[in-house]
Parts: sequence; structure tokens; C-alpha cells
Amino acid sequence: MQHDASLSGPEGIQYGQYVWEPTTVGKTDFLEMFSGSAKLSQAASMQGLRVGAPLDLRTGYDLLTAEGRRKAMEVIERQQPKIIRMAPVCGPWSQLRTLMILQILIKNGKSIFPW
Repeated sequence: MQHDASLSGPEGIQYGQYVWEPTTVGKTDFLEMFSGSAKLSQAASMQGLRVGAPLDLRTGYDLLTAEGRRKAMEVIERQQPKIIRMAPVCGPWSQLRTLMILQILIKNGKSIFPW
């Protein structure tokens, strides 16, 4: 099974063996931003929700630019999703990253305390 969602043209979006067609017209139930593998979009679609195409670099929305954010807001205003899920890229100081570093230090027998 592949680990990344891929746009597969008019057939829809594929993750592993499941292909789903994003809703492009009308209101949606779920919209994912910074989607990565778009697993939540896939799961929402499998449950029968109307899912908009994920908004991130792979789908042509650079959300780090003003133009990309403007385009994303146009989609949000047009689709009026009930749920918007955002998962920005983890930076070096995110909580998850910090937790992972602490786990590595502890695993390697390093003290996490300065004393």
C-alpha cells in the first residue's frame, strides 16, 4: 500500500486501493488543509461525507503565500465546509517534535534535566 495520496486526474484521489472523488460543486461536510497523506479526507469520504479536495502544495495551494491563502479562502467561502481540519507542518519547536526529542534522549540514556 502506498503511503501518500496522489491526484489521479478525473478519476479522483487515490490512497492505497481506495479512490474517492472530491466534491467540487456545492457545500461540503469536510475540508482538509495541510493534508499530507489526506487520510482523514479518505476516511470522511468512506463514511459518506461530502469531502472537498485537500488544500496544500500538492493540490496547488501554497498556504505560506498570500496568494495561496486567498485561493484557499475562495474555496472555503464557496464550499462552506462544516468541518475544516488543519495540520500545519511540524516545525522544530512544535509540541510533537519536542516530545519526540525527549523520547530519543531518554531511550539513549541521556538526562533531560540539566543537573
